Amino acid sequence: MNRETTAAVSAALALMFRAVRLRDHTEACTAMEPLKPLVDAGHARTDDIRRALLTMFEDAGEPEGWAKEMARYLIGHMHDGFGSAFKPPPETIEPPSIDIRTGDPNPQVKMNRIADLIDQAESALQESRLGLFQRGGNVVRLAPVRDRDANGREIEVVRLLPVTEPHLSELMNDAARWERYDVRGKGYVSTRCPADLPRMYLARGGIGWRLPHLAGVIHAPTMRPDGSILDLPGYDGATRLYFDPRGEVFPEIPTEPDLYDAMAALAVLRELIEECAFIDRTDATVALSAILTAVVRSILPAAPAHAFTAPAPGTGKSYLASITARIATGRDAAGLAFSSDEAENRKQIDAALLEGRTALLFDNVTSEVSGARLSEVLTQPEITIRPLGRSETVTVPCAAMVLIDGNNLTVAADMTRRVLLSRLDRKVERPETHEFTRDPLAMIAADRGRYVAAALTILRAYYVAGRPNRPPALGSFGAWSDLVRGALLWLEQPDPADSIERVRANDPRRSELQAVLAHWSAAFGDQRTTTATLIETARALPDFREALLAVAGAAGAINTQRLGKWLRANVGKIADGMRLEAAPMRDGNRQWVLLGGPSTPAEPALAEMLA
Repeated sequence: MNRETTAAVSAALALMFRAVRLRDHTEACTAMEPLKPLVDAGHARTDDIRRALLTMFEDAGEPEGWAKEMARYLIGHMHDGFGSAFKPPPETIEPPSIDIRTGDPNPQVKMNRIADLIDQAESALQESRLGLFQRGGNVVRLAPVRDRDANGREIEVVRLLPVTEPHLSELMNDAARWERYDVRGKGYVSTRCPADLPRMYLARGGIGWRLPHLAGVIHAPTMRPDGSILDLPGYDGATRLYFDPRGEVFPEIPTEPDLYDAMAALAVLRELIEECAFIDRTDATVALSAILTAVVRSILPAAPAHAFTAPAPGTGKSYLASITARIATGRDAAGLAFSSDEAENRKQIDAALLEGRTALLFDNVTSEVSGARLSEVLTQPEITIRPLGRSETVTVPCAAMVLIDGNNLTVAADMTRRVLLSRLDRKVERPETHEFTRDPLAMIAADRGRYVAAALTILRAYYVAGRPNRPPALGSFGAWSDLVRGALLWLEQPDPADSIERVRANDPRRSELQAVLAHWSAAFGDQRTTTATLIETARALPDFREALLAVAGAAGAINTQRLGKWLRANVGKIADGMRLEAAPMRDGNRQWVLLGGPSTPAEPALAEMLA
């Protein structure tokens, strides 16, 4: 086929495939009609088209038998038109028959037969179109349930459910006709799946399963890592994502958008946030970054949290979080209560990830934003979880968009480099009384696809342009920086990562370190000292004592053990050009020295100080 014919065939098959995945067989046949003249003129071959169809269905995880029947149906219509006798294959395929006989005097033969039964059962499960996948070492099922969208309309959605041994037994019995040979009747009779078979199958674990891997479920088109658009409902083998549009129809994303298309798309997104009381342009860019990130979060190995803060309630923090979540998912994010108890936060986060939630919102946060589990979720592609009530662990992807809002948010410790902060301030006593001329949530409800398409147009245009002038890598968020951050800078927007410096500057842990090191430098300079000497000296210096009480106080006094622990935790950290280092032991006591202060020698001599 020449280039023009190849392009025509590809375009027709793309439209056909979209219709097939939506189970619109009439539209699928209509899409195939332009191929008939090409075949009749000898520019294309029916066999090539049939192979292309089978490959597309196979890559999408469709059962082999169903795929062959659908290809035959479409090819038949392409040749004979809608008057032909061809009918689309049924959604359910006649279940296969499985003979459960395992009896044999040779133990090895018997074990091989059992293994073969397990393989047959798995093949039957795959052919049955029950929506089974493997995820995190577990078998899970995408089950359709009735729900309501953000507008209160009843819709059918898919939920991620774990498949237990009893459930798997039921599924295996539905997926195949189990038979055994009746010696008396000299023929086969129906029976049930052997009781041990589900347990033996689950015992194989992820290594022995042929079920497709599932990374997560998304509810809007997204962009694959190779820049292509994932917009066909169902399972996508390239990303291991399942796209459930929840009945919505999304506009087609342009394949070759340019800078002007991206600028127009940016204007569309700005319509939603232009009345928000951002303090400066960087704060507005963080909000735009949140929308872009949410739409492609499922294909990014890591992404920073996006936080919204204001000095008073009613300024629009939660509104921005809702705008972000509703564009990406069609509904509000899963609301979580942020706690100062790390164990409680871990339980909530783990449960949400096990359920496959794609957006998490910590709403109205009043305590310091920090914690090991939240830090992991933001920077690790996957984490290991021990579900409640179970002894074994499972590994699940960390592909959830994390949103945070609160009044005068405080981000502390290691979280400071993981959070982009957008600040709002209406500068009135009662910001909740402000009247908006637009309702962004109503705009999204009326035409959500427009905003999804705008976000993907921006990212696709940046990718097509070759991702020019990509910014330097940003810690653990390299892929996010190359795509979302780079696209915003390409459109001449402020760098959303600049907000990290604001977060870092307000880190209470950093402020505590700065205070201690400043008083330390004034009291000891570059002299080595012990923990006990620090405490003794601070008793005579009220400001120094207050600084140590803030980091190691207990019952109104400076606790020696807490101070030692704090010193060890802060070794090597730099604040205002100074850093704390551990010096050699003296008389059985650990010594400490401050480097980089006004009285510290030049850098080449530092090694001698620690010798």
